[in-house]
Amino acid sequence: MSDAFSGKVAVVTGAASGIGRAVTEAFLRAGARVYALDIAGAPLDEAVAGWRAAGFGAHGEVLDCSDESTLSAAAARIGRVDIVHLNAGIMAGGRFEEIPAEEWQRVVAVNQMAVVAGIRVFLPYLRRSAPGSTLIITASAAGLCGFPFTTPYSMTKFAVVGLAESLAAELAPEGVRVVTVFPGAVHSPFLSAVPQMLPSPVRSAVARLMKRKAMPPERLARRIVTAIRKRRRTVFSLGPLAPLYLVKRCSIGWYQALMTFLVRRFCRCSDHTVG
Repeated sequence: MSDAFSGKVAVVTGAASGIGRAVTEAFLRAGARVYALDIAGAPLDEAVAGWRAAGFGAHGEVLDCSDESTLSAAAARIGRVDIVHLNAGIMAGGRFEEIPAEEWQRVVAVNQMAVVAGIRVFLPYLRRSAPGSTLIITASAAGLCGFPFTTPYSMTKFAVVGLAESLAAELAPEGVRVVTVFPGAVHSPFLSAVPQMLPSPVRSAVARLMKRKAMPPERLARRIVTAIRKRRRTVFSLGPLAPLYLVKRCSIGWYQALMTFLVRRFCRCSDHTVG
């Protein structure tokens, strides 16, 4: 059996930092030629320059991954594609009534519709590389468990999980494997802003959790590489959030009661009433 990466062409969105950057480097080290896509120009240029200086076949394109026409033009320039990792995403949260409509629209555009755009653009290329081509979608622990004060993010990640699950069954007979990644707490600039989005009583607890329990993105990237090589369909790296998922698997009622208890506990000093 040929190696899953040697001589293959991969595309990674949201590749300038965090999970995307770690995955891009892991794919390069595994022997793939990687096209790194991100809207953040300076970090992407710096990352690509470092990879190329190290002798890897890295290429970068600065673009908006939610713009299907721009993404389509990039795909045409790339040509052959064997692996696509749709990883671009943004975090948003706060109390529901304090999140403006524009923020909801922005989160849906990036976290949900950019995934749809990426699939629409790259699926024909993956079909041409099948059997053995791979579509990877970054979901989240927040796509398995609804966490308070992250309603826009959780909504879009639940949608992405449903999309990936449906698509996995649809594409399997064609030889295109869909891998869904479920990160929990991972060190990255993406999650560094999370405490600032939360009500003040919750911030310190979340910040402590991130500092003590978050995993390096490089560890998650290695798990993704292993999953592709071993033809797995999911990568669970929930970390400290795993017990919450297990509670929900046992009983949705228990999970909802637990979340209510935690919100009441951490927000008991808040000016807001929690029902």
